[in-house]
Amino acid sequence: MCSHLTSSAQYFFAYTDTFGILYVYNDGAIRRMDERRVQNYKFGTQSAAFVDRMDFFKVSLNATSQQLAQNPPSNFQFSRGMLTFTVSNNLYVYWKENVTKLSFYSGEYTVHDSVVCFYDRTNAFKVFYDGTIYNINNIPVREYKATRNIVAYNTNAYIFKAFLRGKVKTLEQYEVENYQVGLNTVGYLDQTGRLKVYNSSVVYDLEELTPNFYTVGDDIVLYHTKNNDFKVFYKDSVYRLETFLPEKYWVQDGLVYYMDENNRLKVFDRGNVHFLEYFLPNGIKVFNHTLVFKNRLNNLMMYRNGEVKNISNEVVNNYWINGDLVVYQANVSDLVFVGKGEPFRLRYNWQKF
Repeated sequence: MCSHLTSSAQYFFAYTDTFGILYVYNDGAIRRMDERRVQNYKFGTQSAAFVDRMDFFKVSLNATSQQLAQNPPSNFQFSRGMLTFTVSNNLYVYWKENVTKLSFYSGEYTVHDSVVCFYDRTNAFKVFYDGTIYNINNIPVREYKATRNIVAYNTNAYIFKAFLRGKVKTLEQYEVENYQVGLNTVGYLDQTGRLKVYNSSVVYDLEELTPNFYTVGDDIVLYHTKNNDFKVFYKDSVYRLETFLPEKYWVQDGLVYYMDENNRLKVFDRGNVHFLEYFLPNGIKVFNHTLVFKNRLNNLMMYRNGEVKNISNEVVNNYWINGDLVVYQANVSDLVFVGKGEPFRLRYNWQKF
């Protein structure tokens, strides 16, 4: 993904053939990225980065590629929103088709959808967001947690703060030890044990009594109250899912899915609960608000936007989700891409990804 995260659909995948030639699938079209075998590559939801046989580091850009460095990086990785890489201990980010040097001789850093958190060579704590480097603290913070678009941290002055979309907000005037982050959300227990949520610039006071547990996903906070209510906070509202604690439940990306008292698999998605199956399938995979699984007949099924759809009745050996694209391996040697429109089948000409 070579630009900032957008809301547009993303149908991207990358693979090499039996000769090590790199190809990318992008919204129904397959393009070869280099004439010869690549040494190494990784891909995100919008682009692929690779080291060619001459040691040049490149990134796919539409039907061509763009050179990022003349030497291979010691490390490179995609988040869902950008590409970061290190060359000679210098940290770079590739964003909106431009390379920005974040730090000389960088130390610890973490990469997320739209933010990169790092310490520079003076040990100042900084965040890269939307093309700008923000100086958060001139000395190391006591601790920070970051994911997707948000950073929560305790300063060296024992103040709990959050960074979101270029702005810093003080959440508490003391250090908070119990907190989690997800997308645009921070869930935490204050010094009295109350459950609070910071979501999109607003702090919500959810529970006076300390919950039995809570966990944070993408703009959701799932928790179990002292009254045995199984609840979820989403955006600015609280929903009671059940009046008991399910034995099995999960929070992944923007979904909560669980088994109810009648052994039915349900999913909470953006304010609504949907039924999926009468059993717990193996191999459930989630990306954003998409969930893929096999039913009792071993058909490959997909949940998205409140609907369950049959993707394939073939013998499926494996399957993946990347952005809005579902990819599955059928008949041992076929790759099938399920995006918009009719599925695209690739036969025999791939080796690995």
